Amino acid sequence: MAPRDFLWYDVFTDRRFAGNPLAVFPDAAGLSDDDMRDIARELNLSETTFVLPVEDPATTHRVRIFTPGRELAFAGHPTVGTAIAIAELEGRAEADLVLGLGAGPTPVQVRRGASGALRATFVAPQLPRLQAAPAEVAAVAAMLGITVDGVDPALPLHLADAGGTAFVIVLVRSLEVLARCRPAGECPGVVGVYATTRTEGGFQSRMFAPGVGVPEDPATGSATVAFAGSLVAHVDGFGSDGAHTVALRQGVEMGRPSDLALEFDVANGRLAEVRLAGAAVRVLAGQVASANASG
Repeated sequence: MAPRDFLWYDVFTDRRFAGNPLAVFPDAAGLSDDDMRDIARELNLSETTFVLPVEDPATTHRVRIFTPGRELAFAGHPTVGTAIAIAELEGRAEADLVLGLGAGPTPVQVRRGASGALRATFVAPQLPRLQAAPAEVAAVAAMLGITVDGVDPALPLHLADAGGTAFVIVLVRSLEVLARCRPAGECPGVVGVYATTRTEGGFQSRMFAPGVGVPEDPATGSATVAFAGSLVAHVDGFGSDGAHTVALRQGVEMGRPSDLALEFDVANGRLAEVRLAGAAVRVLAGQVASANASG
């Protein structure tokens, strides 16, 4: 393997050392699947992305996403961060891209935000799908290290999937309960457990995915997109026709606050489109040495 340059961004934030870190390899042509898996495992971030030659003429860039443990068809902070990295490398403060993800073509609009940081808004490649939860409330509470009393029954426990990335969605009673959550176990067959609670400004959330090598994620765009389906199906006010906007915070308990702006449209009582927006800032640049390099 020849040396490969990468860029490191903090995503869903407009300042360094907050949000969710992401490594972007802007020229990954020639890397094998094993190369990408090894690099993602070595960097040990929630996700690492690899930009590859286009295969679908309807897209502008092909992107593959890897956690330390597996490849994902879709994830939110890699979509935002990679689009912003591409725009910056091309010297553009405005860009309209279509990323070819495993879940399908994903339109992304990059613009300069009010803070000066670049901000990306993408249209989810697939609408959320809801299913019955694969575990009982007591089992999910145990996975979070809390008691059943900490789970708020106002939102039924369920599974939400937004493009091959499925999460158990659980509403907890308060910020205090949310702060007590710990990755005490994993749920087979899903990416992770997404715990959330209402706040004055919207929702605050945490996501635990030890089964894919991510004990806790500072910001999980795919789970946030999936949560739009939960809101429409189960929470009063969000199922009415029209456009809805929800502010979500994540990563607070990790010391990496992340701000995710969820937007979705409802038509005839059904979810019609989901969009997610956030900023990203470059933190560093690096290089993976060639396979035969010596120290």
